Amino acid sequence: MSLLSLSDPRWVKYRSGYNRTSTNIVEWIEVLLSDKFDDTHWEYLWDELHHQNDVGEAAYAVIPYLAKYAKETKSSNWNIWAFPVVVELARLDIENPVIPKEIEKNYFNAFNILAKEAIEKEHWENESAGCMSACIALAKGQRLLARTYLELAAHESAANYLESEIGWVANKNDL
Repeated sequence: MSLLSLSDPRWVKYRSGYNRTSTNIVEWIEVLLSDKFDDTHWEYLWDELHHQNDVGEAAYAVIPYLAKYAKETKSSNWNIWAFPVVVELARLDIENPVIPKEIEKNYFNAFNILAKEAIEKEHWENESAGCMSACIALAKGQRLLARTYLELAAHESAANYLESEIGWVANKNDL
């Protein structure tokens, strides 16, 4: 996958989801790919690039870099998979901008990479399992299942749903 260069001048035209203003996502990507990245950096992604189901071009552009990060890290942090799923589901839900042509191929390819990386992770943390499953579903074109997995991502939510809908009660081996 040949990613859009971080020095490409088109980055400055990409807007955030919050107020659809220009945002400098390149700095965030550089930190993501460095050894300085930690869990506090995920807030920027959610606060600036996604806002009440609004996304902008910057959200689309970061997803191939999240796929690169997933390939290069041992982390199974839920954000790696949840953010792309939320962005893709939002993309067609309301009037969000189209994916810029220069990143379109990498954007869709990123879901295949993320799905592959999710499957190959040695361990799925409880909070990540539903997000990883949602990403795999999206890679296979299953938007409804992706949304369902995402909504039930928390084990407690899934257990409560199954108990209320079919009377099945989770035991300690299931959680």
